[in-house]
Amino acid sequence: MSAFITSSSFKGETRAVPSLPMEAHQQAVLAARAEHPERPLFVLYVGAADDKGKSWCGDCNDIKTNLGKLPKNSMILECQVTREEWKNTPGGEHPLRSQRFANVAGVPTLVLYGVVRPIASLVEQEILDEVLVKAMVDL
Repeated sequence: MSAFITSSSFKGETRAVPSLPMEAHQQAVLAARAEHPERPLFVLYVGAADDKGKSWCGDCNDIKTNLGKLPKNSMILECQVTREEWKNTPGGEHPLRSQRFANVAGVPTLVLYGVVRPIASLVEQEILDEVLVKAMVDL
């Protein structure tokens, strides 16, 4: 998969994390937190991007400019989901939607992590709201 964030306005450090299996996803997030306990850590759940960084998810593409409002010293873990796995998973339930660790209601979702767990999240159009993004950053 191509990097979605590299075509955004975010200037901090980014890493890709797997969406599945959930154990690998959780380990990647917790490892990043342990490696950089002092930095703001965000996980961005987005629709998978093509080779130009464009997602199949229109709302995901819309948020790219607002990602530049996140602190430069922060890290974003980019978790891409394919349209097939997000929309057509048997029973309509991607594990990210139902897992207590992630609880992703839709894409895009931006999650701010505390010491060991999420402390705030913004979903879809909320990420375009500058007031909500600033409130999340100020936590």
